[in-house]
Amino acid sequence: MSNNEIIRKIHFFRFEISELQPGTNNFQRHSNPKEVFKNIAELELKGDHERSRFKYYLNNDVSFLIDTNISADSIQGRFAISRRSALPEIETAGVLKPLEIPMNSGLAEIIHFIYYPADDVLGVEFNFFGPRATGLSAYLREKSRHSSNPFEFIKLNPILNQDLDTLLQDVGEINFFQMEISRNDLSVLENLDRDLYSAFESAANVSDAESVEVILRKKKYSRGGFPLPFSKSSLKDLLSTSDNRQKINRMKVDAESLSEKNNKTFDLLEDKMITSKKVTTIGERSRSVDFESMFERINEAYLELKGNF
Repeated sequence: MSNNEIIRKIHFFRFEISELQPGTNNFQRHSNPKEVFKNIAELELKGDHERSRFKYYLNNDVSFLIDTNISADSIQGRFAISRRSALPEIETAGVLKPLEIPMNSGLAEIIHFIYYPADDVLGVEFNFFGPRATGLSAYLREKSRHSSNPFEFIKLNPILNQDLDTLLQDVGEINFFQMEISRNDLSVLENLDRDLYSAFESAANVSDAESVEVILRKKKYSRGGFPLPFSKSSLKDLLSTSDNRQKINRMKVDAESLSEKNNKTFDLLEDKMITSKKVTTIGERSRSVDFESMFERINEAYLELKGNF
């Protein structure tokens, strides 16, 4: 892999957009999502109001649809979050100083997506620092309000091969458990296990770190291991809902394989319907990817997996 390439994961979601049936409160499949995407992309990048393309958050960060490319069978788009608060410092020869940028500027993190209306499928690049698919869904609903035919409801669920069920059946006693999650996404753990959530929350309160990691190891001289710190059914429910799988950066265990009768590493986030692709970056020092390269990889993954959707 060259210096100008990085690996990006691509997730696929069932993305069902609904409108109201005329004269009723019942939902039906949206009749013209392309027109609504076009309307949103034409909103002004100006101001904090309903007809602005910017969506403002309480900390003054903003998210916005950068642009779209609408074709006969798909809608390509770039969606960003601009971090205008809690900015880092600049280091020069070991000397630190505040990052001074205009008040209406921020550090932008981008995700690329392709929506395939005929199949109700959304393919999304995973950028750990960028917005999530649920953020895109909420943004589209909000910014479509002034369209003649707004997005009244968007159903978003991951398309998975459900490898997790088979994998969990093979996990025996655990020697080592590792989990990392963005501090902004800790709330998803509340329904998984309250004690685990409390451990992450306590660790998050120690600093302003971007992510929090918890590691559990078996006792040094113990012959046996320990069970998962949550029920297997709770984990399946968590990872099969919305874009929760995107919110967890790492979840691995070193454990006994009941089928192979030896110890091995299990990646609990793995799924055959989540693919990884090499993409070109826009420069040697940047993690931002070339948009043409990213769209090509998303469409390539879609064509490879389409038969399984």
